[in-house]
Amino acid sequence: MQRQTSYSYFSVLLPAVNLEEMIKSLVEALSKLQDENVITGADMNAHCVRRGYRTNNIRGYQVENFISEKNLHCLNSPGSEPTVQRYNAEEWSDLTLASNPTLKTCATGKSWKTNPSKIIIS
Repeated sequence: MQRQTSYSYFSVLLPAVNLEEMIKSLVEALSKLQDENVITGADMNAHCVRRGYRTNNIRGYQVENFISEKNLHCLNSPGSEPTVQRYNAEEWSDLTLASNPTLKTCATGKSWKTNPSKIIIS
């Protein structure tokens, strides 16, 4: 008999203002679900060299600190296609983050990728 795994999903848009407030809300929600499988799909609007941008911005540093402090894992692959493309720019602002328990579940041979309109596990 195969064990069924349950997940908690968050979909978040971090607006240009009040980043600290939004991160605080996420931290509170995640702290209530410490040992659970959590996947967060978030439009962070944060530039980070690790995500394909040429430079970091302040939001990029804040988001990276949040990911590190909460021991989350970014499921986006380095070198992946941009999640947003415009005529004059490419962006990797859409991130998929996983908690430690989720990462262990995802490491069972399933592949993971993001799509601008949905998350795909195959």
